[in-house]
Amino acid sequence: MNFITKYIDTETINNKYIIKLTVNHFAKTVQEISDLQDWLKQTDKSLSITIDKEHAKRSLNANAYMWVLVNQIADVLGKSKDETYIQMLTDYGQREPELIRVVKQGLSILQRATDNHCVVVDIIVGEPVYYDVAILIGSSNYNTKDMATLLDGVISEAKELGIDTATPSEIAKMKERWGK
Repeated sequence: MNFITKYIDTETINNKYIIKLTVNHFAKTVQEISDLQDWLKQTDKSLSITIDKEHAKRSLNANAYMWVLVNQIADVLGKSKDETYIQMLTDYGQREPELIRVVKQGLSILQRATDNHCVVVDIIVGEPVYYDVAILIGSSNYNTKDMATLLDGVISEAKELGIDTATPSEIAKMKERWGK
């Protein structure tokens, strides 16, 4: 369940901290809460709830357009869409700030574990050889600014390959809708 609220209230009853949220989608929320209450009665598991500040998200149109271009680039280059996507993330995407240092055998394990969302940024020659690896952040976790950077890079790559892209005004409209 995911919702946005501008109203939060708290109180303490019998040494328990009660958090109250006001939401707009009454019928849907009531049904979802009811389903969760039924589930809790039938299991010994707990709910994991995260409350966070709302962040501007990139539009699904921008993400969908990025994937259309990634597929077209992949076709022209004769590569898989996943391979092309990882290359776009490597060239234009965001990385976790910390590097992970692994030995050669650990590199393939890390690549499998991250679905190849990683890139070797340095090799330390010695015995054994070490690889410094950056973990790539997938576009589904990007904010508006990060998605704009990625999309601009993908558009640039597509143009270099002679792939037709949206007009500058269409791209500007997509960017306008990102924060809305």
